[in-house]
Amino acid sequence: MDSFRYVGAALVSTVWVLMGQGFAVSRYRKRAKIDYPQPYAEDAQVKANRDALLFNCAQRAHANTLENIPIIWATTVIVGLHMPVLAASVCGLWSLSRISYTFGYLTGDPKKRSTPLYGAGALGSLVYADKAEVQASRDAYLFNCAQRAHQNTLEVLPSILIIILVSGITFPKTSAAASLLFLASRVVYTRGYVSGDHRKRISILYHLNTLSVLGACLLVNVRS
Repeated sequence: MDSFRYVGAALVSTVWVLMGQGFAVSRYRKRAKIDYPQPYAEDAQVKANRDALLFNCAQRAHANTLENIPIIWATTVIVGLHMPVLAASVCGLWSLSRISYTFGYLTGDPKKRSTPLYGAGALGSLVYADKAEVQASRDAYLFNCAQRAHQNTLEVLPSILIIILVSGITFPKTSAAASLLFLASRVVYTRGYVSGDHRKRISILYHLNTLSVLGACLLVNVRS
């Protein structure tokens, strides 16, 4: 598949986007004098220093890209197996849209992040409600619960996608069943979290999903 090299080039373009965003984050962190491991500048820092605002904007643009990129990688590879030119074109356009999105954010006006090139998309957030808001509002606490459930899914998703794709080559039905179990377990996990009691996020379905993932890994290792 000679055309699949275009898919590889498109995927590499996403790496350049991430590297560029990472450079912007480091640059504005240094200029704003935000010490590690503080993920975002606080309100007082933003009001006192415009570089702190730009640091937050760069950090958020980078975080949003990290949220979306596992899905972009997976769909690009899967579609690319059958329609490599189309997959590479869409992935390349996505990389360009991320550049536009980032430069829009770095104006200091978050509204400018959504350009025609960026298009429509659901934007998540990795910013947590601060402790004062949580204490004053149950909705702020539930926001943190929903946000943590979302972030946890993003943390495990790359590994899950790789395991499903690799095991699916040899055991397609088992892999498909494991992926459906993962989706169901995430629904239950999220509903448990947004109940307001984080202990309810762990269910029998959650443990079954963990076992199925381990089983898929063992099957691949045994077969190989």
